[in-house]
Order: sequence, then structure tokens, then C-alpha cells
Amino acid sequence: MKNTKWIINPPVEDLDPAVYGDLDPDVAAILYHRNIRRTEDVARFLEGTAADLPDPLLFEDMEKAVTRLRQALEKNENIWIYGDYDVDGITATSLLILALRRLGAAPRYYIPLREEGYGLNTQAIEEIAALGANLVITVDCGVTSVNEAQRCRELGMDMILTDHHEITGELPPAYAVINPRRPENRWPYPYLSGVGTAFTLIRALYGALGRKDEALDYIDMAAVGTVADIVPLTGDNRIITKTGLRQLPQSRSAGFKMLLSQLWPDWETRTYTPFDVGFVIGPLFNAAGRLEDAKKAVELFISEDRKKLMDIISSLIENNKERKRIQEEIFRTVVAKITREKADRHKILIAGGEGFHHGVIGIVASKVLERWYRPVIIYEIKPQEGIATASCRSIEGFDITAALVAHREYFEKFGGHAMAAGFTVSLEKLPELTEKLIAYAGERLTDEDLKQPVKIERRLPLSKLNYDFYQKLSRLEPYGQGNPTPVFAALGCKRERMRLIGKDKNHLMTDLLNDGYEAKNCVWFQSAACYEELQKQPQALVDAAFRLRLETWLGRFQVKCHIEDMRFSEEKSGDRAEAAAPETQRFPMEAVVYTKKETGSDNWSLEFSEKGVAVRQNKMIVDMLDPATAGILTSLRQRKRRNFLVSHKETATMAEHYRIHLLIEPDWRFESLALKEAQLFREIKEFLIGEAEYNPIQKSVFRAVFFEKKNVFLQRRQGAGIRTILKTLGFYFQNSGKTAVLVTKGPVSPDVAAALHVAASPPEKADFTLWLDPDGDMLRVLRESPGTGGHLVIGDETCDPGGGFSSLAEEI
Repeated sequence: MKNTKWIINPPVEDLDPAVYGDLDPDVAAILYHRNIRRTEDVARFLEGTAADLPDPLLFEDMEKAVTRLRQALEKNENIWIYGDYDVDGITATSLLILALRRLGAAPRYYIPLREEGYGLNTQAIEEIAALGANLVITVDCGVTSVNEAQRCRELGMDMILTDHHEITGELPPAYAVINPRRPENRWPYPYLSGVGTAFTLIRALYGALGRKDEALDYIDMAAVGTVADIVPLTGDNRIITKTGLRQLPQSRSAGFKMLLSQLWPDWETRTYTPFDVGFVIGPLFNAAGRLEDAKKAVELFISEDRKKLMDIISSLIENNKERKRIQEEIFRTVVAKITREKADRHKILIAGGEGFHHGVIGIVASKVLERWYRPVIIYEIKPQEGIATASCRSIEGFDITAALVAHREYFEKFGGHAMAAGFTVSLEKLPELTEKLIAYAGERLTDEDLKQPVKIERRLPLSKLNYDFYQKLSRLEPYGQGNPTPVFAALGCKRERMRLIGKDKNHLMTDLLNDGYEAKNCVWFQSAACYEELQKQPQALVDAAFRLRLETWLGRFQVKCHIEDMRFSEEKSGDRAEAAAPETQRFPMEAVVYTKKETGSDNWSLEFSEKGVAVRQNKMIVDMLDPATAGILTSLRQRKRRNFLVSHKETATMAEHYRIHLLIEPDWRFESLALKEAQLFREIKEFLIGEAEYNPIQKSVFRAVFFEKKNVFLQRRQGAGIRTILKTLGFYFQNSGKTAVLVTKGPVSPDVAAALHVAASPPEKADFTLWLDPDGDMLRVLRESPGTGGHLVIGDETCDPGGGFSSLAEEI
């Protein structure tokens, strides 16, 4: 099996409903482990829009920058944008050009060739000055360019510097320095990309001109650069990405829309993802900067000439094909060299050669790391210059830049961060440097360090592999750096129909069975090497780590497992610990069925049988629910005596059939014909908890209500048996012909709302009143009011209820 180690988040119990509301517990647990634990943070993460982005003027120097830009616009000054050759720099440059053109400016731009190196260079600054520039705006670069900024000033040009990289020394002497990492900022989020920073400048400028909403027309370009630069997709970056991806088909760039139309037939209606940007769009732009000139990519964004745009698109696609060919050729050469020389016995892999294109060796290093999971250095030999230039990629726990710093005497130049770096070294010093770095890594890395971590959110029963859970989970999208696609684990699974698939038979496919549920056609890519080992123990149970993916086949949705890793299980039988999935099901539950006949929107119902759960409309059976959804509903019906209501959400007309989306909810209504109170109480208990027993707290409450005739004050959040108390009392008074009111300021679950009248303040008249007040605010008012005796207070902590109040807090 693969050399991996599983890291599974610890279980989370009693997630606060005041924070996570009625979210699916598995989804809420993911948010909890991603440190999203406050009500406002959950709301912003799930529902945040561009309106929630902070005020751009919270940036230090932003007001100065806006004032200078307005002056440039008013005086029709010569404005230059100085960008970078990666996707972040390309999109930032293009965004500024289009946004400033819209305000009447005619900005020009400069993008260095890769051979010139990253960032500002003095020669380029002097060329721009010679062309009559008055104002230079940098994007995605410049925060370390002290000398270049000084030269810009000497040549009589002002510089507005926008960058997002770490500030490692004194700030350059620019007119304004806009950087989310400046400690002087009041701006709360330091992780913006270069294009995100440029977009914020445009938001500030358009806001000052009374055109605030128009700035959002460029958020799609900000999203593309943000995803491609692999900054965390959290906070403001998440909002920019989520909003911008939705806006791609309405881009202000004619060329970009033309590119989308060439890449996807359904480009106007497609739901775009970070994967589309990171693995389809981004590489096209990066290829221009790696192999030729990134200016071509900028022209795609800013040009209006259709013929020119078609030529650019064709060129970008061909460049990317050539980039892939070169990259694959170098990768094969490196793999053969490592295998031949048995270099994988070392804890760091170092390889290179003459003709290794400098524009792709970083990608090759990443691919080599994926294969062997250890730090990698790939270098290009330049014999005529007598040097080698290298790209480095690293693993968790090994700071590659620290390794370079420890050998700094060998380098002509070097730099980077913990996970990626680069350097230039003379060919004379290269062999000794290689030996030193191998020894350095060998002393610091253990065999355990070289086990690739598989980070798993939580155990997930196969019963949740349905459309409803996938839709609830998709609220966490877009996924990316800092918000990765969730990986789940199913433990103690049986395997059936395991086989190798693909043109080269290098992928594994199997069905997984666990606790009566089945996940069909689970795919494990690039895992042919594990097939033989698994075949040797066909009856052995396995644990599977997997991601969920929604696929469409012949117009029908299928939720599939894409396996990340598999190991032999320590479970002795099926994973019984996960059998309780129906207990955590949140409603409404969305299901999808298919039919060739046109249907109406009313009179939907479910029919349970040994064959499964049929969906009816009027008297006609339309379709059967998928097994996972049917299993959950059947379990709830049998164990909790639940009945269900079905409503129509929408119908989509497909080529071969109609796709019908339905919403399923428990029927929380309770009616009884019992004439005696004892019989009524027994029926309510059976309806709510079956043959189970009420817990001591519940019994104490009922004793206080029915025998001591007290009202109840619940100073506790819903859960821990509180909902059962509320529903029991509500149904009792409903069927006794009396009015019971729940006084609360917080949200109330649908089942509780079906049992009780809910009000924000005490009613003038009611037969029975309950207070649900987790924070105790109403309790303080109640105690100070006259005639407040005869209440039972249930709280989370021990309290002194005062005169007229009795307390069960200590028992809790």
C-alpha cells in the first residue's frame, strides 16, 4: 500500500446550535475544525457577499493613492502599470487597465520577461520614464524594490506600489504603498493576492467617484488571479473568489469570454470552480509567461479586436500544449534518473540537466514530490554561463529555504519560503552543494516524516453518499488553499468488483460496502501498484479515505467516491460506529427522481416497501429514491416512527427525461383521540421517543408542570433533551385544547414550532408558558417582575434562582 499516515480530526460533540443553526452535523464539524466557531464567522463564510468586504480606506496610504489617481485622471497624465508574468500579475495588470480606461484614462503597461527576473528592474523603470510616464502603479511586485522606487522618484515619476508579498525590510520610497501585510493597516485581512490588492484599490477609487458598485464588474478577474496564486481561500479571498467565479460569463473582457467559449461548450451556464481556474485557465496564461511573453495574456484581457483575440487564444492553447510536452519530457527524464541511480534512498531528491526549461522545472519538482513525497530540487544547467538555476519544493516539517540559508555561501542568489524556493549556483559548486543538502536532509528528516499525510475531516457513513448531503456540503465551496476539499473516511468496508480501469489500466475501481450501504464504482487514480497487494487479501476489510464528487451520466446525478488512500482495516466487522447517520439527518432533505412523463407540482408522497422507497404523485409511481436516501428515511420511520411530507421544488427538462427535485420533511404533526390524560401522555411519549425512557431532567420538568403546576424557564440551549421537553409539553396542551406558548428570542427548530406557539415576549393570556433563554437576559427581567413565583429554572450552570424560583441547574 502507499507510504501514508492518516490524520483524522477528533470527533466534535454538542456543536452549539446558536452558532451552527440547523447545519448538517458533518458540515458543522468541518467548520469547527477550520476554526470557524462564532455565529458571525459562520454566517460570513456561508453567506458572505461583496457587500461584506471591508472598507478599502482601512489600508494605510489608500486615501493618498486615490487622491493621486484622481489627479492623474483629471490632468490626463501618462499612467503605466508595472506587473508580473504569472497569472496573479497578468490579471492585476489587466484589471487596472480596464478599470482605468472606463474612467477615461489610457494606461500603458510593462510586464518583464521571465529572463529579466521577478519584480521591478531599473532598466525598465528608465525605459518607462523615457516614454513620458508621470505615474507608475505596480501590481503584485515592488515591496522589496527600494532602489528601483528611489530611481523612479529621481526620474520625476510618482509610484503607487501595490503588492501582497511579505515586507522583509524598509518600505520603498513610493508615493503610496498599498500592501495588506503592512502592520499600520486597519485592514483586517492580510492574505489578499496581488490582484485582490489591485481590486481593492479600484474599489476605493470608484467609491471616491460615487461609482462604488461598478468596481464589482472586475471581481471575476480578481477571482482568477486569487485562485491561481494559491493564496488562502478564506475571509475576503473567499468572497472575491465565490462572487467572481459566478461572474465569469459576464466578464467585462471580451477576449476572456471568447476564451471560455473555446474551453467549454456550456461556458455561459457552467458553474465554475477553482479547479477550472487552477488546472485549465491558469496554465494557459502561465504558459505564456513560462515559454514566451506574458504580454500576450494581458492583450487577451484588454483587446477588443476579434481577429487578434482569436490569434492570441490559438497561441495560448498551443503554448500550453508545448509546455505540457516539455514538462512531461523533463519529468520522465528525472524519474528515470532517480530510479536508475536509486536516488530515492536519500531524503531529498536532487536532479537536473542541460536543456531543462527554466519555465517548467518548478512544476516538474512538484510532480516528483507527489510521486516520492520528499523535498525536491530540479535544476537547469546553463553551460555557457557556468551556472545552474533551480526550483525547490518541500514537504511539511522541512523548511527548504532554511536549508538554503544554512548553505548560503554556495549561492549566487537564492530566496523563497518554507515550501518553495529557488537558487542560482555555479557549476563548480553544484556537486558539493548536492552532497551537503543530502546530508542536511538526512540528519533532519525521519522515515515517519516521509510518510505522506492524509488529512481526514471525520468518519462518514456510506449512507450519506446522496444528493442531499452533497448539496449541503457544497455550501463550503469554493475549495482551495486554506479551505481544502473535505476528505472523509469509511472504516471497515468490504470490497466487491475490484478491477483496473483506464487506457493503461493504472486506475483502480471498486464497490465499497459498509453497514448495509454500498458505494458503487469508487475510483482510486494512479493506484495500480496497490491492486496486487489488495488482491492477495480479497476478504480483508479496508478503510477508505475519499472525496465526494457529483457526476452526471445520461442526465442523472451520481454521487461518487474519489478515493485518496486505502489501507487494511483494524475493524473486525463492519463499521458499526457509523450506523447512526439517520439520527443526524437535517431536514428538509432534497432528493432527485427521474421520469419520462410530465408531472405536476402537487400531491407527492412516499411509499415504503421491502424493495425500497417509491415516490408517488397522486396514484402514479414516478421513480424509486436512491438507496442511500431510502435507507435513511426507512431507518427513521422504523426507529423513530416518522412519517414524511413531500413537496415539489423544481423540474428540469433533460434530453431523455424530466429531472424532478423534491424536498422531504418529517411530518411533525401529532393528533390523539385519547380521552384520559395518562393515555395522551403515553401516546406522546411513544410518538417522540418510542420505548426509550425520559431522562431524569425531563422527568423532573414533567413532575413540576403536571403535579406542581409550575411554568418552566429553560436557561439552556436546545439539545440535551430540551427539544423533547418542549414537544412533549406542546403536544400535551395542544391535544388538551389549551394554549401553550414558548417565549424565546432565538431560532426554533421546525419540530418545536409544530408543537408550540412561539413568541418573542410573554403573551397576555396563555394556559402554559415556557421560556427558552440560553443567555439569561429574559430571566433577569422575569425575576424583577411582580408575581413571578412558581417557575422551574433549568440552566447550564448552578444558579441562585431567588424567591419563587426553583432550580434544576445543579442536576444538569
